[in-house]
Amino acid sequence: MKTIKIISILITIFSLNINAQKEFDYKIKPGIGISAIKIGTHIDTIIKILGKPDLSFSFNESVDTYLKLKSNPNNWIPVQIGYSKEISYSKGTESYPVFSLYFQDDSLICFSLSSFIYKKWWLEKFYISDDLKFYSKINDITDYFGDKYILLDYSQGKNKFITWAYYNKGISLLVHKNEIRMIEIFKPFDIIQKR
Repeated sequence: MKTIKIISILITIFSLNINAQKEFDYKIKPGIGISAIKIGTHIDTIIKILGKPDLSFSFNESVDTYLKLKSNPNNWIPVQIGYSKEISYSKGTESYPVFSLYFQDDSLICFSLSSFIYKKWWLEKFYISDDLKFYSKINDITDYFGDKYILLDYSQGKNKFITWAYYNKGISLLVHKNEIRMIEIFKPFDIIQKR
């Protein structure tokens, strides 16, 4: 009888562990999100998942920040989309490599995942595909997504950042020194209609 109870407890623990692993998916899905961080999620839900943000900005405050960094705000996809509020995790989070999230009417419309504030070994579990993740090379981008992209200059003063924007897929990939260092997720749209 004791053996049956022990086996039953082990089976329960094992099944709970499998269910917990299913809930957290490390795959970055263009135009959708990553695990529980999805386009359309309410800001209160995001804060419950990630914790209190380090910073919060209005659209105009964000644009002023881009200008202070000597960057052209019109090149940044969140500015092109338009939003009312940005929250930022400049010190990082424990669960996702999130940096900034952008909201319109408290609904998530765009967010960035960044490698700049996280350890490289920790980022290895996050991926778009087996061959495309943080620190992948430029040719891996076009091998996976194709050559229908628009290059955007996200440079900030002397720091040169070029972004491969796939508007119709809902993803942009910022490259620094020939490696993917930031990924933006947003609802796909036709750039010609948006501008």
